[in-house]
Amino acid sequence: MTAVGAIRPLGAEVLARLIVGEPLAKLGVNPEDLGEPWATGAKVLQPTNGDGRRLAAKAWLDGLPDGDKLRQLIFACDPLAPFYPVPTWAHLDQHLPTIGWEWSSWLPKGLLTLLVGSPGEGKSALALALAGRLIRGTTWPDGAAIGEPAFVVWCETESAQAVNLNRARSWGLPLSRILMPRSNHLLDTIQLDTAAGWEALESVCRRPGVRLLVVDSLSGAHQGDENSAELRNLLRALAGLAQSTDLALLVIHHLRKKGLFDSGKIDLDRVRGSSVIVQWARVVLAIDRPNSEHEPDKVRLSQIKNNLAPFAQPLGFEISEEGLAFGDPPQEPHTETQLDRASDLLLSVLAHGPVSANDVYAEGEGAAISKVTLKRAKKKLGIVALRQDNRWLWSLPARDESPPYST
Repeated sequence: MTAVGAIRPLGAEVLARLIVGEPLAKLGVNPEDLGEPWATGAKVLQPTNGDGRRLAAKAWLDGLPDGDKLRQLIFACDPLAPFYPVPTWAHLDQHLPTIGWEWSSWLPKGLLTLLVGSPGEGKSALALALAGRLIRGTTWPDGAAIGEPAFVVWCETESAQAVNLNRARSWGLPLSRILMPRSNHLLDTIQLDTAAGWEALESVCRRPGVRLLVVDSLSGAHQGDENSAELRNLLRALAGLAQSTDLALLVIHHLRKKGLFDSGKIDLDRVRGSSVIVQWARVVLAIDRPNSEHEPDKVRLSQIKNNLAPFAQPLGFEISEEGLAFGDPPQEPHTETQLDRASDLLLSVLAHGPVSANDVYAEGEGAAISKVTLKRAKKKLGIVALRQDNRWLWSLPARDESPPYST
């Protein structure tokens, strides 16, 4: 047995042994020497037996103001003293609310949402437009109602106050409803990995009426690199702040440069820095311009991760002096394949009636389309093949016919 200490007092060890059935005489301890409250506890348990000791210990501890603390001390001495309640999901259910949404399927309450995109695509503009809808109490881009106007906290970490303020002015946003963490100077950027920066952020987020926190951006919010333990700690703290305040948290982050083997569509592997970044986010939103050559002003907003709801359909938007106009998302430009070319050739050659297969093949050869590709296009279009005068004729199917079987 150890002597009395801050972590495992002698009294706690004695009571732990009593609870699991050891007699006090065997322990060679006088209850009076244990001090209070342990001496009283030993006297309560001494005349009981079996499960009665556990029940007596529970009743005694339940009646003490610091009973929970004493339970932990006793349980730390002997894990076979099972009167100490083990937390279950039922306890968790009493403390955690069900998942709610500021913007259904897009911005969850109490959780971290990540917004990623390449530089210059419009991440900050989109975040400000969403914040503007919330502080006005209008509707979300998909038409969902917002309800009462709210306050938004904007945590600027990249010295872009002038750019965003100019946007807010030109868009006519209520500037007094966009709050900032307090700093020594209005133009200071906030470092969230410092005690002063974090205290300022936490204080303003706990003000009444705040429902959205925007951090612009993650890379500027800390002084380490994007693979450091400090960044993981910051993400953990941000997620904890969102949970404790039940506000929606939108963190802006960047993509790494597109590699040689990256597909055109953004995925989680394109998010810059450690994979831990996307692990902390329950929803990850991405913006890109999939058809920048023909629709350079149209931006696509899509979800590349959603652990909470089915993926919502992408949205499109354009940025102007008046704000963001939302609509259908831009699509990737269609690249014509050999099969597409073969299909177009067949539709043109057969437009005026049946044509011999050999003549069709000759047309294909002139257009650098192989016989194999022409046959694939024939099957795709449901071309009819008929035997006449010892030759095969190809013909377009009748409008009301389903694709027939042909040889």
